[in-house]
Amino acid sequence: LSTFYPDFLNTVRHYSLANASFMTSVMGTIAIFSAPAGGYLSDRLGSRKAVIIGPFILWSIVLLFPFTLSGWAIPVLMVASGILGGSIAPVSLAAVPEIVPPQHVGIALGVVAFGQNLGMFAGPALFGWIVETTSWATAGYMLIPVCVVAIIATSLAKIR
Repeated sequence: LSTFYPDFLNTVRHYSLANASFMTSVMGTIAIFSAPAGGYLSDRLGSRKAVIIGPFILWSIVLLFPFTLSGWAIPVLMVASGILGGSIAPVSLAAVPEIVPPQHVGIALGVVAFGQNLGMFAGPALFGWIVETTSWATAGYMLIPVCVVAIIATSLAKIR
């Protein structure tokens, strides 16, 4: 969302590029706090799965709206997105040592980082192509199956 939402706000909602970028940066600013909070919560609950699956379930719902919202709902979306998205990566990384033997943690973390970077490389290009061939809203809806795959994969993972 952070990659292409400034463009959406600029071209469709007619925000200045500076305001569109600032609005989207709210998501990352909130994630500064939600990332460690997610790690703390996963330790307190004793469940990494819950702290990964919960936000992905909520993201599946949130992705119905980002390209149909306007006005006050956009900053609310950015705050919610920062809260939801901030905890997923650190908790996922914390789960790696629970899955692999200690001597393979380094390569396992490398595989996770590879997957994340691959998604950040291919995702925006694919999303842009979908926007060009359909619409912003449809491209957003196409992210929901990605969340469903993440939910299934996490539920099948042998982590606490």
